[in-house]
Amino acid sequence: MTTKKHTDTKSEKDSGLQILECLDSFYDILVYSENTDKLIKDITELLAGNCDGNRYSARITFEDRIFTSANFLEADLKFEHTIKVNGNTKGKLEYFKNKPSGDTGFRDEEKKLVELVTKGLGKAIKSRNVEKQLIRCEKKFHTFFDNAADAIFIHDLEGNFLEINEIACKRLGYTRGELLNLTPMDIDIQSNAKEVPEKTDKILKKGSLIFETVHLTRDGKKIPTEISSKAIDYHGERVILSIARDISRRKEAEKQIGKLQHRLQNAMKEGKLSWWEMDIPSGKVNFDPGKVTRLGYSLDEFKDAHYTDFMKLLHPRDREIAMEAMRCHMEGKCPTYEVDYRIRTKDGKWKWYHDRGAITERDKHGNPVIVSGIVVDITKRKNTEIEMENAKIEAETANRTKSEFLATMSHELRTPLNSIIGFSDILLDQVFGELNEEQTKYVGNVLKSGKHLLELINSILDISKVEAGKIELHYEMFYLDDVFREVKTIISPQAAKKSINLQIDPAENIPKIRADKGKIKQILYNLLSNAIKFTPEGGNVRIIPSTSEDMVHVAVEDTGIGIAESDRDKLFKPFVQLDSTSNREYEGTGLGLALINKFIELHSGSLEVESEEGKGSTFTFSIPVDPPEKTN
Repeated sequence: MTTKKHTDTKSEKDSGLQILECLDSFYDILVYSENTDKLIKDITELLAGNCDGNRYSARITFEDRIFTSANFLEADLKFEHTIKVNGNTKGKLEYFKNKPSGDTGFRDEEKKLVELVTKGLGKAIKSRNVEKQLIRCEKKFHTFFDNAADAIFIHDLEGNFLEINEIACKRLGYTRGELLNLTPMDIDIQSNAKEVPEKTDKILKKGSLIFETVHLTRDGKKIPTEISSKAIDYHGERVILSIARDISRRKEAEKQIGKLQHRLQNAMKEGKLSWWEMDIPSGKVNFDPGKVTRLGYSLDEFKDAHYTDFMKLLHPRDREIAMEAMRCHMEGKCPTYEVDYRIRTKDGKWKWYHDRGAITERDKHGNPVIVSGIVVDITKRKNTEIEMENAKIEAETANRTKSEFLATMSHELRTPLNSIIGFSDILLDQVFGELNEEQTKYVGNVLKSGKHLLELINSILDISKVEAGKIELHYEMFYLDDVFREVKTIISPQAAKKSINLQIDPAENIPKIRADKGKIKQILYNLLSNAIKFTPEGGNVRIIPSTSEDMVHVAVEDTGIGIAESDRDKLFKPFVQLDSTSNREYEGTGLGLALINKFIELHSGSLEVESEEGKGSTFTFSIPVDPPEKTN
């Protein structure tokens, strides 16, 4: 028993020495292992191979991987311990022991060894994970740093550059080594360089600062730059990290916007345009200062103006109109807010404005928040419109009075004229006795003049009736050939007297038309009379009918004197003749064309003229085949 006890004591002592040796080897592994997998593998072999011969084997399960010693044998005696990293279970260490000597369990020293190994292993893995994470962060940092779109500078509080990315070197035209020997003051324009120390103090006090400066490239080019600086800790030192963005395009855009705004302001000023904006929930209105001053008010009087304050300045007759226009737009019934109104100036006068606006901002629910618009001073236009409207009313009244007067006077004049014409006819027929040659000549002149005057009065009466809206068209269906025959019978003696060849093309292919037959005969007769009148002896006059779609066209063509282009706008004016000299070669009143043009217009038609001076003229009237009935 004594011998055995001595043996056990010696064995325990040797085991303790082996454990200490294992711990020494364990700490060496923790320090010198290159990565986590090798660390776990080395620990596994350490536990199995270097302690008490080959009595032990080990298995470590870490996450989804298993590591076993080379002599691994799953024995009956097993002790296991959980591997934790950052408080989270990541695996376990299983320690197996053969029992050839009849051992029934693990000694305290062995348990202590496993506990120490698992705890140290967890710390070592944690340490290596932190190192890996740090390495990854470093890689990410340099990836972002060198591939950033903006220039990045890191400098100490004395201004010495510590880090500079590639884009900074390219933009400024320096090598990295050259830039590292410069300071922020060296790359700023002289006026801004003086402010660098002051800005550094502000960054340290506030923690960050955004400002603009102008960088100078190596060849002296100026680059407008926006700097975003922040105080950071870098390798245990307080430094300044600055991100520099090239804002050349933005500055150029701002410059162009400034020019456009200046032009817009000038255009608005010249066009007397003004803007306004209303916050709908509060009713607060902002006005263009130009509009306020043009109305004679000071800016203070319109400061914090409310919509209702503005409405009070509108003319009482225009307020409801303006409010209704705004309601219509707000409710979505009208695409825009548009209205004309009068507004009272500071001196009590009224100015007319045309106001047009629309909703320019809505909240997340789609409710209108901001409505904006443009107003233009239309006072002159409105005054002109009012004057024109008054003049039009006066002209229409005068024209109507004239027409009524002419219609009345024409009617009154026809009665005595008919008597003169009748008595002249009786005298020429010598019912009451014979007349000598002189008497016959004078009575004939009276009859001729009376008939001419009656014709003039009838024309005046007809024009007056048209202008007064008292002419009615009496529609009927008829063929144009019928009208041609009737008119030819009447007009032929005039043509024969001047040996004029009167030719009428047949209208066989033209269907019946619906029109006022009497007025169509009057139109055709007048055109033929004019053609014969202005065509020299032996000339030609021709009637040419045609159709197109739902229109019928009748052209009266002559080989007469023609019409100068400068005189064509006078053709259809009443009482105007082209030959206005005192000794006119051609008689007439200038009412014929004016009258028939109005008859054609009553038929929803048109009259066109083609003429060449000295070669003749062609008058063509066009009317619908079946026009809608019209009463004037």
